[in-house]
Amino acid sequence: MVAQVLEGHSSDSIAKNLGISVGTVRIHRRNIYAKLQISSQQELFSIFYKRIMTGR
Repeated sequence: MVAQVLEGHSSDSIAKNLGISVGTVRIHRRNIYAKLQISSQQELFSIFYKRIMTGR
């Protein structure tokens, strides 16, 4: 699911691709953001980009 978020898919699109409800996608997204201590897709992308650039 994180890969789809990073690709720019909406919650609706992710739900359809995974065969789950939009509400479930939103809950998973909220839990992922909480675990990473972030609050937006932009912050998620920033973490991803920094990891790629540092090789970690």
